[in-house]
Parts: sequence; C-alpha cells; structure tokens
Amino acid sequence: MAGRLLSKGAAWKKVAVAVCGENTLSVVNENSKSKQYSSCINSFTMRNQRLCVNNYPGKVQHRTFHASLNSLIEGKLRHFSSSTGPNNEGSTKAGDVSIISAMFKDQEKKDDHTKEDKPEAESKDDGEDDQGNKEKSKENPFQRSQRYAKWMLIATFSFGTPALIYEFGPPRRDEQGNIIPDRYSNDYLPIAYVKRTFRELAMVKDDIVEPSSPKLLPDALEYPYYQPPYTLVIELFGVLLQPVYDTVHGWRFKKRPGIDHLLENLSHPLYEIVIFTREQGMIAFPLIDQMDQKQHIMYRLFRDAARYKSGFTIGNVTKGELPKLDPYYQKDLKYLNRDLKRVVVVDTDKRATELQPNNGITLKPWDGSTADTELFDLTAFLHTLANNEVDDVRPVLEHYRSFDDPMVAFRMARAQMEQEQQKLLNDLQENKGRSAAVGTGITSMGVLSRFFKSRN
Repeated sequence: MAGRLLSKGAAWKKVAVAVCGENTLSVVNENSKSKQYSSCINSFTMRNQRLCVNNYPGKVQHRTFHASLNSLIEGKLRHFSSSTGPNNEGSTKAGDVSIISAMFKDQEKKDDHTKEDKPEAESKDDGEDDQGNKEKSKENPFQRSQRYAKWMLIATFSFGTPALIYEFGPPRRDEQGNIIPDRYSNDYLPIAYVKRTFRELAMVKDDIVEPSSPKLLPDALEYPYYQPPYTLVIELFGVLLQPVYDTVHGWRFKKRPGIDHLLENLSHPLYEIVIFTREQGMIAFPLIDQMDQKQHIMYRLFRDAARYKSGFTIGNVTKGELPKLDPYYQKDLKYLNRDLKRVVVVDTDKRATELQPNNGITLKPWDGSTADTELFDLTAFLHTLANNEVDDVRPVLEHYRSFDDPMVAFRMARAQMEQEQQKLLNDLQENKGRSAAVGTGITSMGVLSRFFKSRN
C-alpha cells in the first residue's frame, strides 16, 4: 500500500510540475503538522492522502499533503481561457481536465514501469559486482599449483622425516640380531638416530654423484703378462661417433673417418685403449660392439664412472646467449687406477679433465663431415708419443693444450720437423759426396806416389 501511495504521489507531483512548470512547489511551513504546498500559479493539495515521500537521499519522511485539484485545474483553465478567448471557456476546461488526467495516467504508468525495471537493473548490477568479486577472488592455475606444492611440501616433511629416521636411524645388526657398535653408539638415542639418517642420505647422494667405484680399472698386468706402457682414454660421442638423422633411416650413429686406422695402429702393444663416455651403458655398449668388431678396445666406462657436476654458463648477451644451467660429467683420473704420467685423455669438453688438465687433449666435436682427417692426425701424434718412449706425457700434452686446435698445431709442427729432417738429410748427402770425392783424390795420389816410387 505504501509503495502504491508513493507511486501515486510521485505521479501527481510530476504532473503538477509538468502543468505548472518547474520550481512551482515550495514548502510554506516546515514545522506545521500538515505541510502546505503552494504554487506560483495556484496551490494544490491532495486531501485525505497520506503519502511516503523521499525528501532527500538517505532519509524517508511521512508527510501529509492537502491540495485542491480543482483549484489547480481552475487556475490552469483561467490561464488557458485568457490565451484562447472568452467564447471557448467551457470546451477549454473540459479539454484541460482530460489532458491533465491523461498526463497523470501516463506518468503513473511510466513510474510503475520504471519501478519494475529498476530492481531488475539493480539486481543485475549486483550480480555483475558479485561475479567480478568472485573472479577477483578466484585464483589462477599458477597460484593453485603453488598452494598445492606448499601443502605437499609440508606433508612431506611432516610424514617423510619421521619415516626416514625410523628407517635409517636404528643401528645395524649382525646375523644373530646383535647390535653392531658404531661411532654414534655413545650419543643420545634421538641424536644417534638423526646422525645415522644423515649418514645414509649422504651415502645415497654419493652413489648418485660420485664415481661408482674407487678403482674403475683393474690392476695393471704383471709379468709374465704384458701390460701396454700407455693408457688412452677416449670419449665415444663427438670424437668417434656422431648421431645423424635422415628421412629414410631416421636416427643413426655415423662412424668418423679414421676410426679403424686409430684402433689398429694404437692398440696393443702401444696403448691400453679405454672408452670412457658420459652416456649410459645401455646406449653406448651396443654401439661399441658394432664399432670395434676386432676387439681392440680393452675396457669400457660409462656415465656411472664419472662425477656429476651442476655447471653454470654465463653466456654472451651480445650474441644472444643467456645464462643457463649447464650440467656436465667430470672424469676424475685418480679413480682410474693407472699411473697418470702415462695416461692420455681425448675429449671434446675441457671440463671433463678439469681436475687433471695436463692429461687431456680437447678436440673440436665432429660435425659429421666425411672429409675429416682429425683422427689420422691424432693417430700420428699418439704414435709419435709412444715410439719416443716419453716417460711423462703431461708436459707434452700441456704444450699442445695451449692451442685452440691441438691437432692443427701438431700438423704444423710435424711439417716443420719433416722439412728440417729433409734438410738435414740433404746436408748429410752433400757432406757424404764431398767426403767421398776427397777420399778418392787421396787414394789416387797415394797410387800415383807409389807408382812413381816404384819407377825410381
């Protein structure tokens, strides 16, 4: 009812403003019990109608309006009569009444439609606001994964740590079930359990990171067996083999030119050839079998024999190379169980021999070219090294390690040495011819002297 009255009062008010013009209503007596409103043309009141009027935002007041619709209409009629003339007074009055009634009804309908549409618009706006708030409060997939990871980490530490201590903390026992004393036996029980757990975890880390054995090769052979005087440790991938791809056969491993020449000329009795690769054994083992069908290679070492290092490369920003993690495998030769004075390591990565750099020769990785002659030069270099019976190969390798391409440097040195040898041979031949001519002359003089002496 209140809403209906409010709608009616608003409609009447709007009609009055439309008829009488703007600013026609003003409060006459603010403190009076019944508010009297006046118009600049005529005052109007609505008798016996109690209306709820929203006087200003945020405050609703109940006011009683007493107005005389007749006086308003009559005033309007007088205004229209004076403008149309005295003869049309009756028709003007009736027409004005119908016009004002129609205006009131239209205004009331408009107010009803506006009031019906407004809650829907407000509810729609509220729904959009709620949806926006939900979208703001809704977490994205990255935040959700972070939350899950945090709780998984907490759960792992909460349940995994006690489980590890329970599994690895107790002391070891013998076959009869008796406790085997260790260095933690005199500590308090919880501290001893924690220390044993850390020891076991360190052993697991060492099994993954460190070489698999303190002796990667068996002991050197003794008399009456023959042990080659030098050990050649060579990388498989990038030095001897290279993976290639074609649309016909897919991925294959290509043999570098000169492999058979190297194995046949450097194997027993000169070198003990060892393949030491950073790849896993299940990949490299069948490749070695196919590559070395005559079994010149004596030993094979794989990734588990190397030490894992989490390297980091700074990169070169000017060339578009960003810093990145660059893990590698380090070949520690002290586990090789051989005299390092007679060990030569051939690899494509300098970091592989960073602990014993003077034992290594670093070659450029093979690009798959069939015109490559690097292995032929390497064979000549190592053959020269062994034939000269060098007692300690490290000074020689240190000299060639200072070059970007050791084999190019060796090729130039060999060419220079051959020129010097040829020059020396030529000199010797010339000196031999001179000495022969001098000897012949001396012999002839001796014969002549003896001839003349006999004649005398």
